[in-house]
Amino acid sequence: MLNWVFGRKKAASEPAPNYEEARTIAEKGDEAARRKLAAINSLQPEFLYYFATDSSPDVRRAVANNDGTPIQADVLLSKDPDQFVRADLGRKIGRILPDLSTEHNQKLSDMVFEIVDTLSRDAMPEVRAIVADQVKQLGNVPPRIVERLAKDAEEIVCAPVLEFSPLLSDAFILDLIAGGLRGGALAAVGKRQALSAPVSEAVAGTLDEEGVAAFLANQTASMPPATLAALVDAAANQPAWHASLVGRRDLTRGLISKIGAFVSRALLDTLIEDNVLVDEAMAAELRAGVVARLEDDEDQLDSEPDEAEQEREEARARALHDKGELTGALMTKAAEANEREFLVHALALLTGVAGSVTRKVLTTKDAKLAVALAWKCGFPMDFAKALMVSVLGIEKHALAQAKGGDYPLSEDEMAWALEVVGIE
Repeated sequence: MLNWVFGRKKAASEPAPNYEEARTIAEKGDEAARRKLAAINSLQPEFLYYFATDSSPDVRRAVANNDGTPIQADVLLSKDPDQFVRADLGRKIGRILPDLSTEHNQKLSDMVFEIVDTLSRDAMPEVRAIVADQVKQLGNVPPRIVERLAKDAEEIVCAPVLEFSPLLSDAFILDLIAGGLRGGALAAVGKRQALSAPVSEAVAGTLDEEGVAAFLANQTASMPPATLAALVDAAANQPAWHASLVGRRDLTRGLISKIGAFVSRALLDTLIEDNVLVDEAMAAELRAGVVARLEDDEDQLDSEPDEAEQEREEARARALHDKGELTGALMTKAAEANEREFLVHALALLTGVAGSVTRKVLTTKDAKLAVALAWKCGFPMDFAKALMVSVLGIEKHALAQAKGGDYPLSEDEMAWALEVVGIE
């Protein structure tokens, strides 16, 4: 039994019945009795092997979970028709792998790796993902298994090993990137600790939205100055990179000025506050640039609604306002549906400003402003989040500023955000 071979025999889950009683249960017991017996880790190995072919998947799952199961039975279970049996087996084998070495028993190690190999080829990605998670940080697994998992088309399978496995060489990873690795899989590579310069440059060279965002957030990655400068130049139209860029600790004053020219005010505040290179004069210059951009945003609407639509939505908003029905729930639904023209007039009525002001507000990509609007109107954070995602088009990672049910900003911060756009 595995726990005996590795010298760490666990205490029995409960005393095993004598041989004759166990045989009676195995041959004549109902499913519940067989399942209970199959879960006892001190049960005689021949019964556990017998239960590995039981007609009940629940009984076989008990065997798959049992640390006392003979390895030969686990080999059978690795090909079990029930995916939950195979999944449970994968988790158990994961508990064994960290202590496995050929010094214990070459034949036993070979059989364990045979199970891992079989499960790594499983038809169900959920099973393969369990294996990937179990082996992601191990150095004693055959590299061919880890490389197979790294090439898996399913992100839940490949991402753990791409991010953590010490068995993946730079040459292997570079081949994957050259072959078209993108999205969440590339992001996993971008998160690897102490990423080498060649791999860093390869990740950056893809200009992939998700992959580069993760790479930029990785402070341990080797980042040649030319690579960082090139990404800053390309970042204006890549909002998903902005938060990661702002968090870099290796920015120069020149790069800070470039970044400040395109990030949202919320991120600009972070950029200014977290960089010792930014003095008062530079901070004032950067903030002035944001105000100028806000003034220009009004001209960047995709299209002006026709006069009839404006009148219709203004009348609708006013009727609801007069009846006291511009509630948080109603406004949240309107934001989720991106009813922009209605929101322009409804927010004007709720905040007491002209519709031209709220129309300008709805062209920004400012998470702080969305939160401040919710606060000003007395609405919950659900409204702010709907406004961010569906109307302002703010990337989802910016929502980290707005977790939970409370406003994530102080009243002074929210008041300042509104004052900049003309809302007192």
